[in-house]
Amino acid sequence: RPYSGTEAIRDYGEAHLKTGYPIVYTSADSVFQVAAHVDVVPVEELYRFCQVARERLVGELQVARVIARPFAGEPGRFYRLEHLRKDFALEPPRNVLDVLREGGLEVVGVGKIPDIYAGRGFTRKVKTKDNQDGLEKTLALMGEPFSGLVFTNLVDFDSKYGHRRDPEGYGRALVELDAFLPRLLAALGPEDHLFLVSDHGNDPTFFGTDHTREYAMLLWVGPGVEGELGTRETFADLGATWARLFGLAWDGPGTSLVCAMPLTWRDLLDIFLVGVLLYSLYRILAGTRALNLVRGVLIYLATWFLASLLGLSTLSWILGNAATLGAFALIVVFQPE
Repeated sequence: RPYSGTEAIRDYGEAHLKTGYPIVYTSADSVFQVAAHVDVVPVEELYRFCQVARERLVGELQVARVIARPFAGEPGRFYRLEHLRKDFALEPPRNVLDVLREGGLEVVGVGKIPDIYAGRGFTRKVKTKDNQDGLEKTLALMGEPFSGLVFTNLVDFDSKYGHRRDPEGYGRALVELDAFLPRLLAALGPEDHLFLVSDHGNDPTFFGTDHTREYAMLLWVGPGVEGELGTRETFADLGATWARLFGLAWDGPGTSLVCAMPLTWRDLLDIFLVGVLLYSLYRILAGTRALNLVRGVLIYLATWFLASLLGLSTLSWILGNAATLGAFALIVVFQPE
């Protein structure tokens, strides 16, 4: 039957100390968990156990993740060492993280999130001790001069307070996050976006110890973002949105939230002013050789946009990289002027 991790080490920890046999259990999720006391089984040895299990739990026996659960303490006072937990996940299929990385962007995983993806698509991994540490490291990354995605997992809501049905602890964690949010918002640049997402429920007041299935949270802060996002059909909408925001082609599952955003009066004003600007530029350049160059640039940009929209990845890559050379070409062309 499904077992809570804290109950597993409470009920079988003493027998484990005597025999040295690891404690193996599962939950309602597709996981195979292996717990061992660090004084009995060294952490690296526990990881090796899990790696062997990962290699065998495929096909008919396939599970999504094998999880190493080191713990310490004495009978009656056992406690898990969450910072030494390690997930051995099935490698997922090609996803938006791959697209971002191939597009030359950084993809930084903070917390256990890289383990969930078996490391696929990430350019950098940042370990954390708890929620607060994850928030601080996320804030530090936001101050770095890079273009890409910081993907942070605040696992305490799930592992420390949700599964253990600790509403007081859950409440404190929410207060701590709420108090930290102004610092994250203040660190956002003019083109930055912040998404706050829960991938599933884990109501600390509900019976049992497994995930609960209420609607999950989705909040989005960014330039031009207004109105309701609606009830989404799939978590994949978030990945499709990231690809769209970075101007990268994605023909996999999910519908970009950018497509779902209603036009606001600011959008209409923006379109009008751009139209006026382009018309004025045309009037200024009419009759000059620069007009042909502008026409060529517009055709180039339109082709690039259509290639991205239709998922023509090779053409998009060529046109995107050619844009870097465009600035130098303009300097050469207009050198006499």
